Amino acid sequence: MNKKYQQIDLCLSPSFMIFSGIFLLLLISLINCTNKPSATLKTWLYPGYNEKNCGFAPAGYVGEITTPSVKWSHAIDFGTSVVLTDDIDGDDKIEIITVSRRSTESRKQQRLTVICLENDGTQKWKWQTPHYFISNGSYPNTDPGEKVWGCATLVGGAIIVNKQIVIAETVKHQYYGGEVDFNGYLICLNSDGTVAWSYHTLEGDPNFVTAYDIDKDGVIEVIAGTDEPGCIYCLNSDTGELEWSNSNSNITELENGAAIADIDRDGELEIVTVDERKGGMCFTSNGSIKWMCPDGPHETWPAIHDIDGDGKMEILGSAEIVYCMNSDGTIKWTKPYGEPEEYGGKSVITLGDINDDGISELIYLEKTNVVCKNAETGNTIWSYKTPEDIEFSSAVLACDIDGDEEIEILFTGRTNHAFYCLSFTGALEWKLDVLFSPMGSFAITDTDNDGSVEVIFGTDNKVYCIDKKD
Repeated sequence: MNKKYQQIDLCLSPSFMIFSGIFLLLLISLINCTNKPSATLKTWLYPGYNEKNCGFAPAGYVGEITTPSVKWSHAIDFGTSVVLTDDIDGDDKIEIITVSRRSTESRKQQRLTVICLENDGTQKWKWQTPHYFISNGSYPNTDPGEKVWGCATLVGGAIIVNKQIVIAETVKHQYYGGEVDFNGYLICLNSDGTVAWSYHTLEGDPNFVTAYDIDKDGVIEVIAGTDEPGCIYCLNSDTGELEWSNSNSNITELENGAAIADIDRDGELEIVTVDERKGGMCFTSNGSIKWMCPDGPHETWPAIHDIDGDGKMEILGSAEIVYCMNSDGTIKWTKPYGEPEEYGGKSVITLGDINDDGISELIYLEKTNVVCKNAETGNTIWSYKTPEDIEFSSAVLACDIDGDEEIEILFTGRTNHAFYCLSFTGALEWKLDVLFSPMGSFAITDTDNDGSVEVIFGTDNKVYCIDKKD
């Protein structure tokens, strides 16, 4: 028989066809697992899961939202500051964790409250701190002779670690004599809302928490920063025990989050943060100060990325200036943060290649503008001005939210009660109006495990889930 036909007969043999069919099924399964986020994967939020604070959704986190719609909403009593998502109880369903200040009926006494929602928005459990935030001048009789406030930090005040929720709570004590004392707690909640551990930060009130195995011992550490006075803490995430702390006199106000990476490629991880009085700070994995940059930023969330491909990381952010620092703490470039009247406070940034041109871009929010800059030079690429004079919430995220294989930019408007989506060129793709003011961070995850992501964000009265319009 002709060799050509012998080869065809072999290819069409039953054993070959069975093998080919099995291989094809395995290949399809692998593709589905790779491209579709599921409840068994770590979900993504900002800041928190992304230890470098770059604001990009991981590959495979793709949505189908070309026309947005509210899939569900859940009413709350008082503003949501942090939204977290993960399958914290192992039931193969995503839970939504919201951190807010919940008030009594009269709204005169507010308490830090954590609410766990099912993936359809129904409440699963609620936990409240024993500390009150007093808003009307009356004080509980928990400790005669002093007034006590308790509240949560906004973006960055909570994180999910090993299926547990770690929260930073500020507690302010004002004594009748007028003396004010700041301290707080780092509180870890189990997946059912019970307290796993609590650590009292006596040397200041905690403003942010992040987590990473910074000493490479197989156990994740919780990193927290405080002010009044300033201190950086490192706790064992399993037990809540203190591993180290640093209250060096050079540390005054650590309020703006931290990013963790081996920024100088020396084989050791560094913790990069910003002191509001002393500027940029870098700590080693054991808590000692590696460098300070007094001429750098004083109010910003740092993000870490190798923007020029030299193998070392740069640190970028925006607040009173837009800045880029080298891995040794020297200034690479700075740019003005808009006009003085446009300054709207701290902005959490997005950092990465949004237009797939091989060059990293930096996205940040001004009072009425969303700005895109070349991350290597700081030069502006485009700027989107909102039609309304709005106040942004602090987070901006990047994700292919509509499945067109192009990155979109997502952010919220607080004063006009809206959620925005821009194209990677800065053009408005859609805007969704809601009834209440968006606050704090938001999350992108596949709540219903259908292969496309939804957006979860909180407002001063509701938590919303946004999906495609049916």
